[in-house]
Amino acid sequence: ERNGEARVVNHTSAIRVCPATPAQARYYGKHGGDLGGNTPGWIFSGAPLDRYQQSKLANVLFTMGLHERLQAKGSKVKALVANPGLCLTSIEKTAIPGSLGANWLQTILMNYCAQSAADGAVSLLTCMVGPNVQSGQLWEPKGMAGGAGLQT
Repeated sequence: ERNGEARVVNHTSAIRVCPATPAQARYYGKHGGDLGGNTPGWIFSGAPLDRYQQSKLANVLFTMGLHERLQAKGSKVKALVANPGLCLTSIEKTAIPGSLGANWLQTILMNYCAQSAADGAVSLLTCMVGPNVQSGQLWEPKGMAGGAGLQT
């Protein structure tokens, strides 16, 4: 803090609110390596996607909790969270492996709705080096790939 501002930037996804599943305690405890199985569901459902959704929600909750603690101490450290939106990267190939019916839907979404990986980096870069960001903010793209956060 002697040298000015520092930032903690966490990564989230629009899936944190879609489906609108609140934080579930079963995903946040020690389970000796048992993460709930790998059974795929039907089109964007199943254990792997449930865990991914909960992890992205947890990143937002952690960031907001960190922001509150930093503010209470009068810290100059900023806690921010960024959603890159739907981007043309390889994550969709591994995010929901084997999800029944997802391959064709992924192809449609990625080919017609996704933005470039470079455009997806804008919200992350905004949180990292943007001049007008405030601690506790969530930055994400406007439109289908984003939600209610500040728009990039």
